[in-house]
Amino acid sequence: NDYLENQKRLSEINSILIAQKLKYLILEDEKDVSSPIWLKDGILLQQNLTRFLEEQIIEFDFQLMQPPWVSNKPAFLVEKFPEFMHTSQIKGTQNSKDVFYRNNLRSFLVERAITSASSKSSTDKTEFGSVSKTYQGNLHNSKEIKIEHLEDFLETTDAQVISLVKEENLKEVLTENIRLIGTSLKAFGFSQFKIIIDIPDYQDLSKYIYDEKLWEKSISSLKELLLELKIPSRIREGRADFYGPKLTIEVKDKYSRSWEISKITLDPILPSKLLTKDDKQKYFVHTDIVINIERLIDLLLEHGEGSLPLWLEPVQVEIIALESKYNHRAIKVLRELKKENLRVEFNQNTTNPESQIAESMGRHTPYLVIIGEKEANTDSISIKSNGQDIGLMRINEFVNKLEQEIALELDL
Repeated sequence: NDYLENQKRLSEINSILIAQKLKYLILEDEKDVSSPIWLKDGILLQQNLTRFLEEQIIEFDFQLMQPPWVSNKPAFLVEKFPEFMHTSQIKGTQNSKDVFYRNNLRSFLVERAITSASSKSSTDKTEFGSVSKTYQGNLHNSKEIKIEHLEDFLETTDAQVISLVKEENLKEVLTENIRLIGTSLKAFGFSQFKIIIDIPDYQDLSKYIYDEKLWEKSISSLKELLLELKIPSRIREGRADFYGPKLTIEVKDKYSRSWEISKITLDPILPSKLLTKDDKQKYFVHTDIVINIERLIDLLLEHGEGSLPLWLEPVQVEIIALESKYNHRAIKVLRELKKENLRVEFNQNTTNPESQIAESMGRHTPYLVIIGEKEANTDSISIKSNGQDIGLMRINEFVNKLEQEIALELDL
């Protein structure tokens, strides 16, 4: 019965439809997959995610940077090793000169790491990170792509960190990157995850830049680390990246669907080709904190059916005055809540407050503040959440409640 109920519910759930209903975005043409047009609340949602991921990158001591979108030279890996990057740039012309629209963050971060390591050869590890727009697919054949989720659009946002590490520091860096992903997923509402060790397809090694000694040593390192950390895992053949084995982090939504949301790829190949000054083995650790933000939004919208963690919501509180004579009180509450860095909205149209309340609930606004005669006379506010009446509260009590809820979500 649960399975059939889930299947029925899933047929009604689609992240793009939810995003349109919540006025996060619009599609001018359902067949145009170039990109949606993001609206105010959708922009705020993306900004909240980007800011959080950038803060995580800084918190874990990666050097945060923003790569250029357009360059007058090819992407580093394309220029040096074409086999390492199949779709890392789109070539165009401007004033009879070649320009390159870089659409792969990894190439840029690898270049920075190598440049830094060359100038600081004694450094045990070199680490960079960025949250940046990238472009996937073939722009010329965009009409052929079937859109089912936000991550299917050509423009996506990657959140990646790159570490260039010596072998003796590999375990420490991998452990920290797993912790970085785990901390981030917990903030998104997923305290449990599974790890898959992705290894190559041994029946067709031509798909990889394969060196048996380096690959098998890397796979053993990943297995040993997970055993030491007592993290359950399973082996999956044929899903390794073409330059090394990887850990794929998988979460389940409320409907028991699996989402591959993060990954850590261990790359022993590129350092062995580039770093000839040091005989010791080095590794690139390529970590996608989230494989892309659009996939994460897909997961969050479908998992919560439009509801998000409080810290992430574009609008955390809506204020509704039952009559226009209480607008001045509502504006005062608005200002006080905004002083506390809460995202609050107040619609001064009081012609039909019942309709406003219903619309706010339909938008999954976490908290509604109601102000009428009772609230004005008692210098308090009435609170609704998820359709339930919480009752009268002082403003400072309400602020404390929200701060505690956010702190719990972010594990502060």
